[in-house]
Parts: sequence; C-alpha cells; structure tokens
Amino acid sequence: DKTRLGEIERQLGEARRELDTALGNYERTAVQAEDRANLDRLRQATLRVYAQWDSDVMTAVRQGKPEEIYQKYTSGVLPLFEELQSAIDAMQRWNVDYALKTAELAGESAASARLWSWLMLALSVTVAGGVSFWIVRGLNRSLRRMVWFLRQMTRSLRRMVRRPPPLY
Repeated sequence: DKTRLGEIERQLGEARRELDTALGNYERTAVQAEDRANLDRLRQATLRVYAQWDSDVMTAVRQGKPEEIYQKYTSGVLPLFEELQSAIDAMQRWNVDYALKTAELAGESAASARLWSWLMLALSVTVAGGVSFWIVRGLNRSLRRMVWFLRQMTRSLRRMVRRPPPLY
C-alpha cells in the first residue's frame, strides 16, 4: 500500500532527523578524545545502517517483494544494526566510567576545599588571637603608664596639701 509506505518513510525520516539532532547536540558536549572517537564510530555505524536500509530493504519494499525484504533485512541491515548497538554500548560504558571518575574528582575537590577551609579558619583564628594579644598588650602598657603617671600626680598633690609651700 503506497499510502502506508509513504507514512513509514515519513516516520523514518523524522526518526533520522531526531537522531541526527541528538548526535549533533552530543557532539557539542564531547570534549574527550575517546568520547569523540566513540561518537564517530556511532555516526559511521548509523550511516551504514541508513545506507543499507535505503539501498536494499526500501528498494525491496517499493518493488513489493516481501520474501526479499526479510532476507535483505536479516543479511544486510541486522548485522549493521548489531554493530550500531555495539557502538552505543561502548559509548554508554565510556560515559558511565567518565561519570564515575568525574564524581570521584568532585569528591576529592570537595574534601580538599573542606581541608583548606578548616586550615584558613584555624589560621584566621590564630592570627586574630595574636593581633588581639598585641593590641591588648599595647593598651595595657599605655594604661599602666597612665596609672603610674596618675599615682605620681596623686602623691605629689598629697605632699603639696600636707605641706603648703612657703609664702614669700
């Protein structure tokens, strides 16, 4: 049925565009060499599946040869599809490994940041304590001098009050 064939081709075209868009989006985020190699392998496998499907299976569908369709699919497309699935599995394994490594590095970074935070806090408390001691010591010195000076003044005033100066 040509109407049904047109609908199938439209759906396949839509699926191809969605896959191409998804691969393009993924390509923008792939920065590691191994990730790019996996993506290239996936792209090549996808193109081979598309080409085999279009050249063999869809040709047989258009010619209306049902017995040829199955034979061409199982002998031509299915092995390529298994290769495509293998490329997807390799990407998935790489992504899982990369995620685990990244999570481990993030944990190490967080531990390092915590350590540095505690060290900086300890250093800040130590420096603040030293500065406070220095300031208080300086103030105490000044206050002692002031108290000594006031005591001297008081003693002098007491002596003056007890013995009035001679009047001339």
